[in-house]
Amino acid sequence: LTVQVSDGEHNATKNLAITVVDVNETSSEDGNSTNVDDNNSNLPPDPVYVPIARTLPVEVSGDGELVLKGLILTDGGTALTQVGFILSKSLFANFDSPEVVLVEGSLSGDVFTATSEIPDLGNRFYYRAYAINSAGTDLASAKRYEITEDPNENPWWFNSVEAEAGWRISSWFGTFRPYENGWLYHADLGWIYAHPDGVDGLWLWSDDQGWLWTNPASYRYLYRASTSEWLYFIKRRDGRAYFYNYATGSVE
Repeated sequence: LTVQVSDGEHNATKNLAITVVDVNETSSEDGNSTNVDDNNSNLPPDPVYVPIARTLPVEVSGDGELVLKGLILTDGGTALTQVGFILSKSLFANFDSPEVVLVEGSLSGDVFTATSEIPDLGNRFYYRAYAINSAGTDLASAKRYEITEDPNENPWWFNSVEAEAGWRISSWFGTFRPYENGWLYHADLGWIYAHPDGVDGLWLWSDDQGWLWTNPASYRYLYRASTSEWLYFIKRRDGRAYFYNYATGSVE
C-alpha cells in the first residue's frame, strides 16, 4: 500500500506493508503461518482434589438388614472410583483397623447406599461412609449404632415362667436372668446379649462365640454367623460352655 505524507511544506511517498492474520493463525518472521489452538491447550488442567463424603443415619429394613446411606458433598473434580462404608467397634476406624467390616456402596446422583446384615461387632458399633477418587480417599465422620429393644413392646421372654430373684424359666431356652439393657445370664451359656430375630428365634452375642442364632425348634443347636457353622451345646463345666462343631468335628 502506497500513501503520501505531508507536514505542510514537504510531501513524501511511503510504502506500507500490512499483514492480515487469521483468527486461527499467527504470522512468523519468515511469512509462514502457525495454527493457534482455540481450546486453550496451553492452560494448566483443572485441579483434582480428594472427594468429601458425609455419613447419613442408618435405617433398618423389614428383613432386619442395615440400610447404610452416604452423601457426596463434592467429587473433587473427577470421577469417583469407589464408595462404601466401614463398620467397626472403633469410632476412628479405617481400612487397616482390626475387626472392620467393609461394605461397598452403589452411587445414584449424590447419594450412595448399601445393605448389610448386622455385623458381629457386639450390641454397639460405629459406621462411617467413605469415597475414593484418583486424588485419594475421604473417610467421613462416624455414627454410632446400638441394638436396642422397643420399650413399648413386651420382651421376648415375656411368656416364660417367673422364678425367684428375677430368674426366668423358658420351656425351650432354659433358665436365665434377664436385665433391662438386653443382657442376660444364662444358666448354661453364661453372659450373652439376646436380640429377637423378628420371627420366633433369637440372635445371641457372646465374647467367645460372637453372634449365634437359634429358635425353639433348633436349640440346643446354634448357628454361628462369623463362620457359617452349626454348633451343638454340650454342657457347661468350670464356668465355660462347650460346643460340638459339626463342620470341624471337634469340641470347642
